[in-house]
Amino acid sequence: VPHLGNWELAGLGLSILQFPVMTIFRAQKNRLVDGYLARLRSRRGLICVDRDDPHVLRKVVRHLRHGGVLAILPDVRARTDAVVVPFLGAESPVPRGMGTIARISGKPVLPAFAIRTRDGRHQWRMLNPVWPEDGDRDSATASVTRSVFAQLDAVVRRYPDQYFWFNRRWIHERPG
Repeated sequence: VPHLGNWELAGLGLSILQFPVMTIFRAQKNRLVDGYLARLRSRRGLICVDRDDPHVLRKVVRHLRHGGVLAILPDVRARTDAVVVPFLGAESPVPRGMGTIARISGKPVLPAFAIRTRDGRHQWRMLNPVWPEDGDRDSATASVTRSVFAQLDAVVRRYPDQYFWFNRRWIHERPG
């Protein structure tokens, strides 16, 4: 799920439909907002794991191998250990996590989003699943990441008015 449309609704919608959904989050600087989001997510059954949890990868892979779903926002800037992908006309360093999780778990990435329609409702859309390839770790991780971002690029170009990103996304320095 990218920062497109209503990403909170996209994750909550899966949970309401009885899918066991886990999400990786970053604590908000504003404690009131952070508490509100935590209550909103947990009331609907989302399993929330802090991205700074030292066991986050183990928890996510276990959840996926037991039939769970992971909802993440992959379109964030990576300062280190990135996969550089073409995204909206520039080379963008993005985290390896999504591709790494797919490779380790053997599960596909299914890009999806909840887009706002003209009548004020939201419509759930899914793109093509991206399966991890066999091969060495780096190329398999990068392949998944590039394939997902190629799809996200096309969707953001189609709905630019619904893409929400103010987190220094457009600083295209190589990490390191």
